Amino acid sequence: MRLGAGEFGPVALSAVRVAGAALVLVPLLLWRGQWSELRRHWRPIFLVGLTNSALPFLLFSYAALGISAGLSSIFNASTPLWGALIGWWWLRDRPSAARSLGRRSDSPA
Repeated sequence: MRLGAGEFGPVALSAVRVAGAALVLVPLLLWRGQWSELRRHWRPIFLVGLTNSALPFLLFSYAALGISAGLSSIFNASTPLWGALIGWWWLRDRPSAARSLGRRSDSPA
């Protein structure tokens, strides 16, 4: 990402990443016959895509211009931890012992 952000720029790199995902996922959506669901719910899907994919990709690309690749990888790897902390704080969804180990609470050990 550090090389790509420097060569393409953060915005173009983020656009390429999101477009690449769309090239894989849209045919899958069509194959499963769920195109009508996308058309019906496009606004909330767009908002989730913007906040969960496009914006983080853009911010990580901008960050890659100024920090080392090692530090960038540490920040990227800490994403699930931040998600758990924000879920605990905002949604009052306390992580169980099973979730802390990466398992669903209802799955067998």
